[in-house]
Amino acid sequence: MDSSSEGNSDNSNNFDAAQEMLADGIFDFSIPFLPETLPSVLQVGSGTDFLSLDIESLFPAQHDLLDKDENHLKIARQQLASFFPNAKYRLLQGEAETLDTDDRYDLIYSISLEDISDLKAFIQRAASWLKPSGRIFLGAFSSATTEKELTALVTCAGLTVLDSATSQYTETNATTACTRELFIIGAEKRG
Repeated sequence: MDSSSEGNSDNSNNFDAAQEMLADGIFDFSIPFLPETLPSVLQVGSGTDFLSLDIESLFPAQHDLLDKDENHLKIARQQLASFFPNAKYRLLQGEAETLDTDDRYDLIYSISLEDISDLKAFIQRAASWLKPSGRIFLGAFSSATTEKELTALVTCAGLTVLDSATSQYTETNATTACTRELFIIGAEKRG
């Protein structure tokens, strides 16, 4: 599927719709696990920015958006300025698997796992960025391999799986329709 904004508009619209469903799904999934205080949040991959608006609705103490694509960060800035003009956030351009930060977060979200070249390195680093009892929520288009791999990587990083979920999404265009599964996993840093 063409995930760029160029090319077939049906494919671009399908990508946006799938990303929006995954963003809504991961945010809704995380609600029972949110801390009682205003969280510090790292969002890895701002993408088409559906998730940024949900995160900002929490009025986080800190909201950092990391993306390797400058255009994605520009979209995030425009959307946040439009819907949350007084929001305080940081836009960080770079690779998730090589980000070097001393910041620690209560929550980390990512629905852009397909854009991360070294998933193991990213999850190991993300575990180190979490505060004690911090939580990470990862979403991806699913396969049995994805579910097993993510669960294993999260566990190997020393995180405790809180829950996982799958849901279905149907993509359609003028000539075809296919159903894909979305997989979401949440984990916590204990101690």
